[in-house]
Amino acid sequence: LHDWVLGAQRIHALDTMGHNWWSACVFVGGIGALAVLDEEPRAAAWLARIDAGSLEWFRYAGSVIENKPANFDRTAGFYESVNYASFAMSQYLLFRLAWTNALQQPAPAAIPQLERAGDFFLNVCYPNAGRMMTLNFGDGSINSDGSRPLSLLWANGWRRPDTAWYLASTRTASYREGLDRATPFGLVYFPSDADLAAAPAAPALPPTTTFPDLGWAMLRSSWGKNATLLGVRAGYTWNHSHADAGSFILFHRGENLLIDSGNCTYSRPEYDDYYRQSRAHNVVLFNGEAENPEDIYGGSKFPGSVSHLIDTGDLKYVLADATGPTSKNFNRNYRHFLWLGDVILVIDDVESFVPGQFEFLVHTATKAERRGQELTVAQNGASVIVRPLFPAPFPDAGLPTDYPESMRLVEKTGLKDHEPDTKMTYYSFQPTELTRRVKFITAITLVTDANQANPPKIERFSSEKFLGVRVKQGGATTEVFLNLLADGRIRHRNANATMNGWETDAYLTALTFPDGANPADPDAASRVFIADGSYLRRDGKVVLDSLSKVFLAAEKSGNGLDVQLQGQPVINAFLRAATKPATVRLNGQTVSAPYDAAAATVTLALETK
Repeated sequence: LHDWVLGAQRIHALDTMGHNWWSACVFVGGIGALAVLDEEPRAAAWLARIDAGSLEWFRYAGSVIENKPANFDRTAGFYESVNYASFAMSQYLLFRLAWTNALQQPAPAAIPQLERAGDFFLNVCYPNAGRMMTLNFGDGSINSDGSRPLSLLWANGWRRPDTAWYLASTRTASYREGLDRATPFGLVYFPSDADLAAAPAAPALPPTTTFPDLGWAMLRSSWGKNATLLGVRAGYTWNHSHADAGSFILFHRGENLLIDSGNCTYSRPEYDDYYRQSRAHNVVLFNGEAENPEDIYGGSKFPGSVSHLIDTGDLKYVLADATGPTSKNFNRNYRHFLWLGDVILVIDDVESFVPGQFEFLVHTATKAERRGQELTVAQNGASVIVRPLFPAPFPDAGLPTDYPESMRLVEKTGLKDHEPDTKMTYYSFQPTELTRRVKFITAITLVTDANQANPPKIERFSSEKFLGVRVKQGGATTEVFLNLLADGRIRHRNANATMNGWETDAYLTALTFPDGANPADPDAASRVFIADGSYLRRDGKVVLDSLSKVFLAAEKSGNGLDVQLQGQPVINAFLRAATKPATVRLNGQTVSAPYDAAAATVTLALETK
C-alpha cells in the first residue's frame, strides 16, 4: 500500500507498470486490509482509498505524453492480451467478493464495465473438440481462458446464461485457471450442475464483433465447435501487446492453422528480439520492418484501428488500419478482409516513402506444403490453402503498367511458441520488383468435407484501373473489383472508373450472381457489396446513389431486402429494387423504406447520434 496507494510514500501511478500489475498489487493489498480491519484502525481509510481507486483504474484513459493506452475498451475488453485480462480482472473481482462478504456497508463501488466484462473472454474464445483455445495476440497463450474471472463474476452476482456456457465448456477440459468445485472457492461459488445443465448451446452473442478501442476484430462462421474463426488485430503496442498491427490468426476445423508466433520467458533475449517484433506476425513488412522496433518499450504513438464490420452470414468484411503504428515505414497500410463463403480474401493496400521491398508474411502451425507459389497448411485433418493473386505469381501482361509483374515465395526461420530453442519455418510472399506502392490480394481457401471434391474456383483479372477476383462456389459467382484510382493517388476528383461495364467510385465492389443469371444485369444480382463508394450503375440502371461514400451490403432475402449500411453520421441512400420489397431490414431492424416505382429504388435514411 505504501508503494502503490498511500500518498506519504507512494512511488507508483496507475500506469507505471503493465496495467494488470496495479490490479494485482492494490486489490490483493485490499484483501489484506479487510483481513486486519478489526485490529488495524487505519484499515478503513485504506479500503476507502482502494475502493475509490478501483473506479480510477477501470476508467484510466491512457497518457498522451507517455504513449500509454486506456486500460479498457468501451465494451470492457482489456488491452494486454487474454491471460493478463484474466489475471487483472480476477484480482479485482476477488477483492470485491471479499469486501461484500466482510462488510454490510458500504457497498463496493459501482463499476459499469462489469456488466459486460465477460463478453471479452467469450468473443475471443475458440470452442473445439478439445481444450478451449483463444486468440493469443500479445503475451498470451493459445489455451489461456477466462474461466477464473467468469467464475468470480458468477460469485459476485453476474450470473448470465453465457457465463454458464463458458464455464461448462472450459470445465470439461484440463484447464488450470478456473475455480471449479475441486477448489475451496468452487465448493461455495462455482455454478451448480443444474446451472451448467441449463446453459445454452451457444452464447447469445453475434458471431462477428469488434473491440474498437483495442483494435481487435473477431469473425467466425458460427459458435459451433470446430467452426472457423478469423481474429484481426490493429491496435496499440506497449508492454504485453506486441508489434503486430494488422496481424491475423485463423482457426479452422478445430485447429489453429495460421498462427501468432506467441512468446517465451521474458528473461530470454528472443522475447524482445523476435517474439515481440513485427516479423513474428502475419503482417506486411517494408525492407524487413513494419512497426518501429522501439515501440515495444516506448509504445506506439499512433494506434491502429478496426472498423466497418459487416456480416451477412455468407459475406463478412472488416477494415484494419495499421498505418499509425507502422508510420515509420508506411504512409498507407490498410488491410481489408473480405470473407466470401469458403474463401477469405486479404486485400492489402500499402505504400511507403521510397521504393523498397514489400513482403506479405504467413506464419503456420506446421511446415506448409508448397506447390509453386501456393501453400497448403494442414494439421489433424484441417487444412487451408494460401494463394497469392496479386502481385501475380508469374508475369502477367494484363496487369496495370505501374504494377509489379511477379511474386516469389521465400522460406524464413522463426521460433516456436514458448520454445525459443525450436526453429519454425514461416513464409514471405515478395514482389520481384522494388516499389513504393503495391496491392496484395491473397486468397485463403477453407478446405471442408463439402468442398474437397469441388473446391471454389478462383480467377483473377485486371485492367489499367482495377484488379479483379472471380470466386465460383456453392452455385453462385462473386466478382470483386479493387478500384486502383480510389487509393488516394488523385486529389480533388472522384475515383470514377468503369470496371467490366460497372460504373462506380467505390474502393471495393463485390457482386454475387446465382449460376445461370446474367452477370451484366444489376437486377439479377443476389447480393451487392460496396466499400467506400457513393454510386454504382450499369446500362442506365442505378444500383446505389448516395452523396457520401458508404459501406454497404444488400442481399435479397425472399421477397425482402436485407441491408447493412455504414458511413457518415447522416446518410440518404437510394438502392435499386426492381420490384417493391415486401420488407426492408436496415442494420438488423425492419424499417419503412419509401419505394419509387419509376426509379426502381428504395430510400434508406440513416442518422447516427
